[in-house]
Formats: sequence, structure tokens, C-alpha cells
Amino acid sequence: MKHLYAAFGLFLCASSNAQLINGSFEQNSDFSWAGWEFTCDVPSGVMDTPPGGGEWSAWKQAGHAQGCFPNQLFQRVQNVQYGIPYQLSGWVRCPQDAFSVCIGGYMGFGTISNGQFALAQGASSMDTAWTFLTVEHVFDPGLGDTAIVYLNSGFIGGPINPLPAGFDQLELSLANSVRETLPLKLSVFVDADNSRLHVGSTSRMQHLDLYDATGRMLKQQRASGTTEILDVSALKGGQYLLRASTEGGTLTKRFVKR
Repeated sequence: MKHLYAAFGLFLCASSNAQLINGSFEQNSDFSWAGWEFTCDVPSGVMDTPPGGGEWSAWKQAGHAQGCFPNQLFQRVQNVQYGIPYQLSGWVRCPQDAFSVCIGGYMGFGTISNGQFALAQGASSMDTAWTFLTVEHVFDPGLGDTAIVYLNSGFIGGPINPLPAGFDQLELSLANSVRETLPLKLSVFVDADNSRLHVGSTSRMQHLDLYDATGRMLKQQRASGTTEILDVSALKGGQYLLRASTEGGTLTKRFVKR
């Protein structure tokens, strides 16, 4: 395995409220993987993000049996709280073109010990559009193991060269006690052509209600997943409010259509 490269020596801050360093992969409007470490290919910065996610996202190539494996982008979780649930959420994109496809964008939890990775809970997407993923995990103590969150684009054994997957707006949450429920999150953005509203939730959604700035209901839509899309092409530019009824409760989020 190639050497592990530390990203400017920055690590995850230790506190009861877990936070990732640089979950949006940018500093001062420039691409940055500060706070992260990687194996194999250097992560690339691409100016392709969910609107509201800044200007840059991080992209990582797949691992390859004929090259380097595992091909990970990861961050260490310092002073991990054992027996208490963690939640990782963020946006993932798995593109394709006329010649190649992405085999999946993966994110989750695991451990590293003496350069060896052991991956645990994870979530993945092969959607060509930005998709909101969430995954939960409870770490168990392991002698010599360091807890991590990881991002990767899968593994290839054959003679193909798949496209990398993109990652953006990653967040890490920690319950303060075993009995506490992890916080619900709602993320929304209007896509580049200003016609579709992408909605992501850490809890499976059941119903979406769209309101204008005066509180007048404009649209209702049934939902069934953690990622949904609303047609907002007929809306004029301005501020709106989205209310999402989920299995874990009701969430609201304001957004602006240009």
C-alpha cells in the first residue's frame, strides 16, 4: 500500500458535539482537502456542487486491483465516544459519460490500524445527480484501532477505468447519550437550470409542502425516500419555505429561487 498522506496535520476536534473539519472541501473559495487523509490518488477538486455547497467538491477515484487499493479519502474521529450513535450525512454524485461510468459513491464509518482499513456501516449511491445520503454507526472499542469516516468510489478488479465519485457538504453528528435521538437534518438546493428543488433528509420523508413567503401553500407532494425532487420551474424568483414530514418528525427549510 502506498503511504498515507496527512492533510496539513489537521484532525477532528474532540468534543461532545462531533464535527468534521472541512466537510465542504474549500477554504477561502479555493479547493482544499485540509483535515482529510487519503491513500492512492490525490483527491481532485471540481467546481460542481449542490448549490448552497460553495464552489468546490472533492472527487476520488475507485480502487483498482491492478493499481492501488484501498483508494480512500478519510478523516480520523478523535476521542471517539463508544456505545453512542454517530451520524454521517452529505451529498454524493456518481456521474457517467459516453465512455465511462462511476461504479458508486460510498461513505461511512470504519477503523484504521497499522495502515489497514476495516470498514463498517456505510451508504452508497449510483445516481448521476447529487443525492443526499445518511448513515449511522456505534463504535466498539478496539485495541490499536482509530475510528474514521471514509469516502470512496468502490473497487475494480477488471481492465476498466471508472469515473470518480463526488462528495460535498459532509456533516458528522453525535448523540450526547445512549438514549438521545440523533438530530434530524434537512438539506435543499435548486439545481443549475433553476427548475428542480433537490431535498435530502436524514429521516425517510413522507410528505412535502411548499409555501411562499406569505405562508400560502403552493404545492404538496408525497414522498418515500431520503432524497426527493420537486418541480419548481413554474415558481417566480424569491424566497420560499419547504416543510418535510418525515418518519422522525417535521422539518422546515427556507430557500431562494433565483
